[in-house]
Amino acid sequence: MSTTKSNRGLTPELLLRLEQFHFRPRRAVSGPWTGMHKSPHHGASVEFSEHKEYVAGDDIRRLDWKAYAKSDRYYIKRFEQETDLSALITVEASGSMEYGGPPITKLDASSKLALAFAHILIGQSDAAGLYIRGADIKKHIPPSTQKTHLPLFTEALENASGTGDTNLTAWVEEASSLPGRASVNVFISDCLCEPDPLIKSLRTLVSMNREVLLVQVLDSDEISFPFSARMRFADMESDRKIVLDPAGIRDEYKRLMKSHIDTIRRGCAEAGVRYMLYNTERQLYSVLADFFLADSRMAGRR
Repeated sequence: MSTTKSNRGLTPELLLRLEQFHFRPRRAVSGPWTGMHKSPHHGASVEFSEHKEYVAGDDIRRLDWKAYAKSDRYYIKRFEQETDLSALITVEASGSMEYGGPPITKLDASSKLALAFAHILIGQSDAAGLYIRGADIKKHIPPSTQKTHLPLFTEALENASGTGDTNLTAWVEEASSLPGRASVNVFISDCLCEPDPLIKSLRTLVSMNREVLLVQVLDSDEISFPFSARMRFADMESDRKIVLDPAGIRDEYKRLMKSHIDTIRRGCAEAGVRYMLYNTERQLYSVLADFFLADSRMAGRR
């Protein structure tokens, strides 16, 4: 069951709470990063390029005191060879992503999550871009650090509809080669596809020194299979329909779904890909809080 597109926006209260989160890469990736991020490059270009407003975590040795004297605001000097973290957030818009509700479908939940990541990244002076991909949609907004980009993300996600078959592995490969190369790739999908080709494509990105995060978004029905009465089930990515007795297949279904999730999670861990499971039954803030708490604990052990 599809819900209204208004379910894809973020409330002012949530936006305020997002300010406590900071996305940090786990490794130094290609492209020298300023601010709070690790860089594989040392030193800086002697060619001054521009300023950026200071945020917590920036190197205070780069403060431009002349700019402060003129504006009473803190600015960091940037150099030509320096770039910020640049992330591309890919949202799957296949037919299966329209499952769920009320009050929320998987595509609604994925859209909210994509917007939340974009706000977090741009809020820490990093660049965020968006790629929405389905059988009938291919929308790309290149990464930018400008807050004026955020309404563009919201509009694109509100207008997106999930249709057709999933071809996630191909879409991962597409996203990795889009103009304005991103050093971080975030993929948001229900991952209802063959795990091995997907993990292989993500592993390739990691080998290219990209930071990769896979978020698997599932409706609670898909995890617990709570149906009881004999009913007709329809494939949302084709015209196929089948009548089943849920009680007779529930245990086997749950076993296979758990195995599928575990295979993807384990494959991500082995490939060096960060993984997050998002059950749409949970509040978005709680999901993000758990993710960033686990991430900070992981950082503390490194």
